[in-house]
Amino acid sequence: MSDIGRNAQDPVPTGLHILDNPDHPDVPKAATHPDAGDDALPVDEAGNVVPPAVPTEPRLQLPLDELLAKKLARGLVPVRIVGPRGSGKNFLIKYLCHRTNRGYVSVDCDEATHTEDLFGPLTPTEDGLIAPRNGPAKQALLNGSVLVLNEFPVMRAGAAMSLHRLLNEGKLLVKAHGELVEPHPSARIVITMNPPTREYRDSEPMNSATRGRFRALEQPYIQDVDEEVAKLDAQVNASHEVVDRGTLRKIVQFAHQTRHNESWPTLSTRNLTILCEHIEDGASPKAAVKNEVWAVAEPNQYPEDVYETLNDYL
Repeated sequence: MSDIGRNAQDPVPTGLHILDNPDHPDVPKAATHPDAGDDALPVDEAGNVVPPAVPTEPRLQLPLDELLAKKLARGLVPVRIVGPRGSGKNFLIKYLCHRTNRGYVSVDCDEATHTEDLFGPLTPTEDGLIAPRNGPAKQALLNGSVLVLNEFPVMRAGAAMSLHRLLNEGKLLVKAHGELVEPHPSARIVITMNPPTREYRDSEPMNSATRGRFRALEQPYIQDVDEEVAKLDAQVNASHEVVDRGTLRKIVQFAHQTRHNESWPTLSTRNLTILCEHIEDGASPKAAVKNEVWAVAEPNQYPEDVYETLNDYL
């Protein structure tokens, strides 16, 4: 069911089944759970997981959580989510896995990512034989988890091409040793990447043969100020008030200004949670915002250009 964002008051059936085992180690858990691990989800005062802010997909004009759930309900249908840094791509996927009791396995790709890093190398056994060892991507597919490959286009072309048979036929051929892997029926694959804009000009273009195999969805920053304020408030003021609602609103309004000016450093939702942390540590709101603007500025950007406008807000 899709029951966040626009669908919060009127849940939409998506066909994505809720699985039976919420205690599986790979299922993302609330931060208060003793086995939460690195993929812990933030909770509010009542101990409930704070849902992500859900944007509307700009072209398909449907809530992104609904679209993603419907795509994943179709089986091993590869999905590509394109969005700027800190827009909540992984948070949305992680929350969906939490609500449906699905394993979540995230792999960060880079220029050094080889096929064996994803699917495992050949290694000697105690008996002196050579056998394949499961890499994180292969193990996720065997376990029936949702495999998330972050910054997919930057990995080596050979590693990306090794997924083609999986995307076409639903089976993975590990060419290094000829192993044919059949994923668990619940396995899913999602890739994330940044948009091809000025801010991410150093990102590698995605191979067109691979790109065409994915259902592409865009995750922009939240466009509604009040919605982002509400989500930020639920995260940063969960146990006690760190930043009052009025100040949060001014910070979010300023962040929206940075997202619409290509010559300014951009403050993402993630950056806003970090600057709220600085406020909790004792910094003034204006100083915290200035620090985060400086922290995210590119070499050709000058944070001082933004500070004058900040005076209009804080």
